[in-house]
Amino acid sequence: MHSEAAAQVINCRQAARDPFRPLRSNQFGYIEMPYYCVVMNGEGISVPSAGDDIVGFYTTRWVKAEGSEGAEEIAKQLVLLDWTEGEYADVNKGDPPIMTVDSVSPVSFLKYLWRQPGKGHAFYSSE
Repeated sequence: MHSEAAAQVINCRQAARDPFRPLRSNQFGYIEMPYYCVVMNGEGISVPSAGDDIVGFYTTRWVKAEGSEGAEEIAKQLVLLDWTEGEYADVNKGDPPIMTVDSVSPVSFLKYLWRQPGKGHAFYSSE
C-alpha cells in the first residue's frame, strides 16, 4: 500500500508524454500532475522610480497543479510572497498587488523543467 506522501510523487516520464490529460493515478499508483504556464498582471503597487512611479507589472510563473484553477492559485501565491515577504516588500510603498490571471496554458514536463519556477517582472508606470 502506498503512503499519502508517495501518492504525491509525480511520474515524470508519464507527464512528459502527455501534459494535457486530467489528473489521474498511473499504473504504479502515483498521482500525475500536469504542468502550467501562468501569465498574470499585478496592479495596485507603488514603487518609486526615476520617472513616474511603477504601478503595475506582468509576470509569468511555471507551476504544477491538479488543474488550471489550482495553477492560478499557486502562481498568484508565489508572486504575492515576493511582494509581501520577499525582495519587493521593502520597495513597494503601495498595497500588495491585486493579481489578475491573463492566461493559463498546459505545458510539457520538459518545458516546465527548463523554465520553472519563473521569476522577474515587466513593470509599467501610470503613463
